[in-house]
Amino acid sequence: MKITLDIDQFLDDGRISQEEYDKLKQLSSETTASLALNIVLAFGVIAVAGGTIALFQSSSATVVLGLVLATIGGFVCATNVRKWMLLGSILLPLGALTAAGGIIAATHGRAEGFASVAGLFILGGVVARSGLLVALSVFALLSALGGATGYEHAAYFLCIDRPLLTVIVFSLLAVLTHGVGRYMPARYSRLATIFSRTAIVVTNFGFWVGSLWGDRSSDSSASPWFFIIGWCVILFAAVFWGAVRGFRWLVNIAAIFGAIHLYTQWFEHFHADPGSIIVAGLLTIAMAYALISYNWRAKRHDLAA
Repeated sequence: MKITLDIDQFLDDGRISQEEYDKLKQLSSETTASLALNIVLAFGVIAVAGGTIALFQSSSATVVLGLVLATIGGFVCATNVRKWMLLGSILLPLGALTAAGGIIAATHGRAEGFASVAGLFILGGVVARSGLLVALSVFALLSALGGATGYEHAAYFLCIDRPLLTVIVFSLLAVLTHGVGRYMPARYSRLATIFSRTAIVVTNFGFWVGSLWGDRSSDSSASPWFFIIGWCVILFAAVFWGAVRGFRWLVNIAAIFGAIHLYTQWFEHFHADPGSIIVAGLLTIAMAYALISYNWRAKRHDLAA
């Protein structure tokens, strides 16, 4: 646990003695020096790693280097040496991301490559207790199913080749990790929660794409209306269940994607004219007011409890 205290103010107010002030000052100086040393070493390692990759320009070398960095970082995190925890927390994700790039390049972006990267991210995330790596593992799994993102000037792209499979797989993963996380220690249940919530977001992405184009993959022929109606039912169920069980995050994310669903289908079927824009705006204001009211009441209930 880290606590920020103004010890100068405490000394002026007489709440601590000069001896206590000097001791706390010394401890903070030691922590600051350790933090600076960790950061300097991390920048040095990043520079060496980047230079090595540029020198060899080999996917195999990149994978090996990444695994070495991840192993060193994982060892530091696992041994829980407080003085070097920051360095370990930097090296493990850096190594995992470096190795992931090499694996994807070596496998030419095939599904098995992204599946391996997902496993690497999960392992690294558990060892380092890194929510970032755990969340990235979900998107690596999405890529293994044919999903992708893209960017051009002032334009972003989301590609999901198999919307129905995406919805099924990530819905099951979200439910599974949520259920398992309830029986884990707190430090791991947090990671399970992050994975579950990220999977919920990806599930909604699958519904979103499917509601526009349906599923045209070889193993499915679901129409857009299947996703439009199914997504609506799931969102209403999520809001109801989340409100009953006190899962505010679920209620909020369902409301956000509910607004996205509303706007997408509204303008897809009614098009953008002054009348439809006014009605859509009024509906959005009503949804926002309901969501703000819900969160306000939920906070009051939490404070009262």
